[in-house]
Amino acid sequence: MKLCSACGQEKSEDEFYMGYNQEMLGISIRDHLEMSNPEAKLWDDCDAALIGVAERCGQPPLAVYSWDKLVKVFEDQGMEFEEAVEWVGFNLEGAWVGDHTPLIMHEYDGGV
Repeated sequence: MKLCSACGQEKSEDEFYMGYNQEMLGISIRDHLEMSNPEAKLWDDCDAALIGVAERCGQPPLAVYSWDKLVKVFEDQGMEFEEAVEWVGFNLEGAWVGDHTPLIMHEYDGGV
């Protein structure tokens, strides 16, 4: 066990090193979540939009999806853009499936 200086909690070695670049360690997003939070929820058929894992002190790691990529997933399934935007907004952004509900990130190209 190692003591996390950020939150003061003792963590297993696997949990302690989860903050390092997972791609460099050869760990997929799904593997990261399986090791760090097996209860994390994932949206069905949306792997193309799964972009990472969000963590904060004292809370379980959560799946993070790109809003733009989610819309694209549903466009690729045959929805028009406006329909896909509405579907993502109502069914995913508007969903609460418990403490392990995924996060949806809106990405910005511009400055702050």
